[in-house]
Amino acid sequence: MYIDIEFYMMRCKKDYKKVKGVEVLKDQYQKYPGKKDTDNMVKFVMDAAHTVLYDDKCVTKISAMKKFVSEDEKKRGPYTKIYITTI
Repeated sequence: MYIDIEFYMMRCKKDYKKVKGVEVLKDQYQKYPGKKDTDNMVKFVMDAAHTVLYDDKCVTKISAMKKFVSEDEKKRGPYTKIYITTI
């Protein structure tokens, strides 16, 4: 079983400036989400899904990625996508 996890995170407020009342990214902004450790985030997902979706012994591959929520999705807030593929 393969598990692919995508963590979508919010940007820090310091990455934005107001231009005519609208928040826009500054010229210098954080390039990569770095507030939380990816391995700890993966462990949380794995522990939460254990016995509900799968048995840990069946997992042969895990991949994880952190991204920023797109500017269009800012109001949605942070979220996580989990893809499980059986062999």
